[in-house]
Amino acid sequence: MIKAVKLGAAVSHLNAGAPWSGCSAKTLIELLCTGCDRNGDRPLLVFEDGMTVGRAEFMELTSSFAAYLRPLIKPGDRVAIAIGNRTEYLVALFAAMANRGILVSINPTAREHDAGYILRDSEPTVLITEPGNGDLLARLAKSLPNPCLVVTLDGQEPRALPTPERGSAPFDLRAAQCKRDDMIAIFYTSGTTGVPKGCIFSHERWLRSIDTDIRMVPGGRDRAFSTGPFFYADPALFLLMMLQSGGSLVVARRFSVSKYWDIVHRFDVTRVHAIASMPVLLAKSPPHPLERTHRVDHAICAAVPADLHATLVGRFGFPWLDNYGSTEAGTICRMPWHMHDEMIGSGSIGIPAPEVDLRIVDDGGRDLLPGQIGEALIRGPGLFSGYFRLSAATQEALRDGWFHSGDLVMRDERSFVYFKGRKKDVVRRSGENISAAEVETVLRQMPEIKDAAVVPVPDEIRGEEVKAYILLVDDINPSELPPERIAAFCSSNLAPFKVPRFIEYRQNFPRTPSERVDKRQLKEEKPDLRADCWDRELPKSIVDGSSKS
Repeated sequence: MIKAVKLGAAVSHLNAGAPWSGCSAKTLIELLCTGCDRNGDRPLLVFEDGMTVGRAEFMELTSSFAAYLRPLIKPGDRVAIAIGNRTEYLVALFAAMANRGILVSINPTAREHDAGYILRDSEPTVLITEPGNGDLLARLAKSLPNPCLVVTLDGQEPRALPTPERGSAPFDLRAAQCKRDDMIAIFYTSGTTGVPKGCIFSHERWLRSIDTDIRMVPGGRDRAFSTGPFFYADPALFLLMMLQSGGSLVVARRFSVSKYWDIVHRFDVTRVHAIASMPVLLAKSPPHPLERTHRVDHAICAAVPADLHATLVGRFGFPWLDNYGSTEAGTICRMPWHMHDEMIGSGSIGIPAPEVDLRIVDDGGRDLLPGQIGEALIRGPGLFSGYFRLSAATQEALRDGWFHSGDLVMRDERSFVYFKGRKKDVVRRSGENISAAEVETVLRQMPEIKDAAVVPVPDEIRGEEVKAYILLVDDINPSELPPERIAAFCSSNLAPFKVPRFIEYRQNFPRTPSERVDKRQLKEEKPDLRADCWDRELPKSIVDGSSKS
């Protein structure tokens, strides 16, 4: 087997310490118990509306619901949950794993098709819903081949979960019989490149993420800010980090630019996390009176926009550390703390995390040299345990001990890694592969453009052409930034074959819950993506400034 390329004079994470020196817990239930015992007087959860849940209360809630679940599930049974950003989601996660059950996370806004697929695939024994989606999910649960108990939240947060029958024995979380390799959760991929796949997590998967985070980045753990939806894996991971560090997790019910700095200031946030378009939306928003009145030590951000990096640091007053990871592999790369200032605006996503081996290979699996773009292959502790009930897909993704990410990256001589897009998120024009991410990066450099999305459009001659969807900043309309100017800007920054041929303005973008543009929805909006948009080869074509939102 080919080994990972080892480069000389590589940058490293300073003072990272030995493996598991940041987190020594053997299971997440052990981490919960010790984290609550050590810092029992500190709040664990602080929501944007002021609701606070202390550590002792969280333990009591989890113990109660674990006792309720005990007669209903056995090890390996699935407990599906489809609720929003509220305490009961996290209580159910720990209560299920304490019983050696597996939490299945479902978007609470999912409908017949997407929710139905996950329920049929995972076959839960228990399904937890909110009143708003309870009827739909209860109906879907009845169609499952095996009985599924539907539990609908009833009452005020955080006490809307059912309690055990009177006289039931209490559930001692400290005596839970969890094992480190137990399956604890299934998070489904977005399905943008096919049928959603359920990524299986074990205790070690999240313990590993906590360990490396603490070893790579000092400070900032008094109050972390979570703005993502709970049914994604990240908020639960941030809660676990607070249990390890003794801090509190400040939670937004949903991401909001207008409320962002008020929450950060009011709840004394010391660390923020950002993904997808969040940094762009913050950087291109009007100035807020509280955006420099805070204690934020740093931001961890999935792909800091290179052209906005200096703006983010200068305007908000703290480092923005690039982070590259995936549902399957966890944290893969991060910008070293001591290198942040030097690398502002570089576009690098950092260097491999401790104990992570990274290969960059061509389509034939051959290792590439620095400066060459190829697929990222990852090896290290704490990878996902596979795709639920998809052995062939698991074997395809985990070949020869390496996770095949499908991401295109490049590495320089010092081992700094640069994200270049997805293998499947390309436009194949006249035999040339065009990275959608590269074109989007250039488009976002225009101050009038808030966000952009690039997709392929079928073409009889060239195979595919480049189409760009444009979302303008507030108070700018298409007549102030005509498509000719956009094309000219791209022409001065990109090779001619990469310049968008088609341009369409948007009032908004369909987005995934993690705030990424949902390109699948864009592609399905109309049968001919060339209709009602500007065509560079037909300069008198339509420019529609009132596209769907």
